[in-house]
Amino acid sequence: MQAQNSQPVAEAHVSVATKDGRIVYLSAAAYGTPAPGLTSALTNACKEIASSLNYWELYGSKFKLKVIDYLRGRGYNVSNVEVAVSYRCPTCGASIKLSPEAVVYVCPYCGWAGDVLGHSKELLTWRPIQEEEAMGAVLRALGKHARPLETVLKLVPYWVFDVEATAHYKAEVVYRKRRGNEYVRRVGTTTGSVSERLVYPLVARLNTEFYGDKELEANIIANMRVRPPEPLSTEEAKKLAPYVLAPEISEEEAALLIRDRVEDVMVRKAKVDAMSKFRNAVRACLYDFHCEVKLSSPRLVLAPYWFVTYEWKGSVYASAVSGIDGDVLKMEVPIAPHERVLRLIGSWVAAALTGLAAEFLLSSREVGGEALILLLAGGAITLALAKSAFAEAKIRR
Repeated sequence: MQAQNSQPVAEAHVSVATKDGRIVYLSAAAYGTPAPGLTSALTNACKEIASSLNYWELYGSKFKLKVIDYLRGRGYNVSNVEVAVSYRCPTCGASIKLSPEAVVYVCPYCGWAGDVLGHSKELLTWRPIQEEEAMGAVLRALGKHARPLETVLKLVPYWVFDVEATAHYKAEVVYRKRRGNEYVRRVGTTTGSVSERLVYPLVARLNTEFYGDKELEANIIANMRVRPPEPLSTEEAKKLAPYVLAPEISEEEAALLIRDRVEDVMVRKAKVDAMSKFRNAVRACLYDFHCEVKLSSPRLVLAPYWFVTYEWKGSVYASAVSGIDGDVLKMEVPIAPHERVLRLIGSWVAAALTGLAAEFLLSSREVGGEALILLLAGGAITLALAKSAFAEAKIRR
């Protein structure tokens, strides 16, 4: 009987389309007892089984166990199979490593851009500003005290929609009406319609939070009007591919998310509109709301973004710079000693005023909800000022 081998006894490299239509490369290595025909059997197993499974199933144990069962069922003594999965570029055939969540990618070898099913996709982008420009923007904002450390360029994918929304509502509005020397609460009803037209960018990544994300979103909206992005050429795509964050949210998923978020915007707009119809309005409650949202065909836009780190007086700080126009989106800056003192004094003053207000309200006959809100707000301001006085840095936008 032949001994087990710690090295692979057979290897296979195959290109195959999965059940859900994704074109992938599979590299498989079998461990066990060497035998004639094992390499051919491993190749056939990978082709047959992968084509019967969805892409996501290739990453779990299901695919590997099926391959092992296939080989053992044909008399091969196999102890384990290791599998590596990558996408295959439909144009140049290159093997491309992507996260399982990716839905669109750019081939770094030939510049092809498209989805994981092999369909080409037009990408729009702005030519990124140079590294020196990004660092220069930070240094100009800080003066001569900072020492540059590192700059990192990323092209962040966004689905950009043109949105038209109209909402019809019925609302109850609580408002205050003067009666003699005091105010009493009243409830009124109203109906109305509100509309909105806007450009809405949605970051096409599952992990959507990054330093300066909200500021970059606003920067995109502004630049879509004054300097629209241009189609990404093949030559530019090859250069920029290493910096592209692959989109992980599909066009259909993005449209659903946008509709939900636009409806939330319209709810807030309707409440503001309802309250504007009553003097001294306190709050509005919508009891009937209907919103119609029209979306344009989305554009998939790559927004250049520079993450810059620098040293100042022995500490390291971060900043985010728009690669579109060099605008400093967000940055950490040291807190000066005099500013720390002012923040501490402010926290003491806020605490004292909150204490006086609490004593006055508790001694009065009527303590309502407004009193509790006032006390909570005062406590929050006191805590925020005290905490900020001891923070390592402050944020400048």
